[in-house]
Amino acid sequence: MKAIQLKDEIKIYANLPSNYDGKKHYINGFNKLSDSELEKEGFFDVEKPEIDYTIQELGKLSFDKSKKKFVYAVKNKTWTESATELKNQKISQIKYSAKLLLNETDWYITRQAEGIKDAPTEIIEARKKIRDEADAEIKEINKLSKKADIVGFKSELRWVLIKD
Repeated sequence: MKAIQLKDEIKIYANLPSNYDGKKHYINGFNKLSDSELEKEGFFDVEKPEIDYTIQELGKLSFDKSKKKFVYAVKNKTWTESATELKNQKISQIKYSAKLLLNETDWYITRQAEGIKDAPTEIIEARKKIRDEADAEIKEINKLSKKADIVGFKSELRWVLIKD
């Protein structure tokens, strides 16, 4: 990706045009010029930083003379919710994920509760592991105090047994 500074705006090109009327007039082949030739026309690479989009966002694009590239500023997101509200949202998500995982084997438990057939031991153990992991994640979230840490918390809750 290349960009050029045009007066008060920066124009970004995912693909350079084949024709361009700059310092020189190019009819076909502009998009095939070397980087040094493109730089003479004011076109430089755009450096896009790796960011965590859950807690950060891209800011203003500007030219960095030392890098000879256009670079994005990185801004930390802000949230209107309180840390407690964000924790409650994250805990609700974890509980919902655990519920969905447990739903897959509820029929084993229902049959056992109705006295039809005991649930297999591996199903009982897998369900316990899901509940234990959900509880552990909830404890971890409750220890957090920074909003970015709460929002950025990634649940590792996964189904641990795939069996018929």
